[in-house]
Amino acid sequence: MLFIIHTKDHDPAHVHVYFGTPKDHEARARVQLQNVEIIDSDAFTGSDLKKIEDRCEKRKEEFLTEWRRINRKKLQ
Repeated sequence: MLFIIHTKDHDPAHVHVYFGTPKDHEARARVQLQNVEIIDSDAFTGSDLKKIEDRCEKRKEEFLTEWRRINRKKLQ
């Protein structure tokens, strides 16, 4: 799985998760970082989504710090 924070992205702070690449993926999801929850997904299984949430929870502070740095925003 590939976890990506896009530049010039919109609130809420989130990561994009791909199985494959952003342009050529078999599955994708977006995960909100403040409360670590799936915003939406396509083609990931339930167990995959649980793994994604677990990884995001473990790396939450790292992802939030990077999201702020990349998007130059203060989270509300």
